[in-house]
Amino acid sequence: MILIRLFVPTLFMLIGILLAFKGFEHGYTSYELVRGSVSAPGEITKVVPYLSSKAGKTSSLQYFPDVKYTTAKGKEITFRSQITSRADHYKAGDKVRVLYQEDDPKDALIGSFSAIWSIPLIFGSGGLLVMLFASWFFRQSIYGYKKKPQD
Repeated sequence: MILIRLFVPTLFMLIGILLAFKGFEHGYTSYELVRGSVSAPGEITKVVPYLSSKAGKTSSLQYFPDVKYTTAKGKEITFRSQITSRADHYKAGDKVRVLYQEDDPKDALIGSFSAIWSIPLIFGSGGLLVMLFASWFFRQSIYGYKKKPQD
């Protein structure tokens, strides 16, 4: 009986560990990106709407900003950000910080906190919360199911 009660918390703990690991992995990738990139001022040239559709679900409108910046070597680059935003988040003419790889200037992104760290924080904190829940569930499985005396 105790094996059945321990199965669910063990499953949650494994899921939490997996999520936390993915958060760490994305965080390390973001850290390497920030550490190995060059910063330059950029400008939003336009915001491109895109109607995404999911199988069997309603469509949603997403916005991808196009960004123009000049590299340290004087080459002008334009790229489309892969991070979507709300319609009112970026407007043409907005100034942004751009992070790019010096050896491949097309490999660039808007250097905002959310663009760099949101995925690692979501996965990492989600994993930690699931592990915390699993720990509580373990405790309840072992100590919380004692029968109360009958009146």
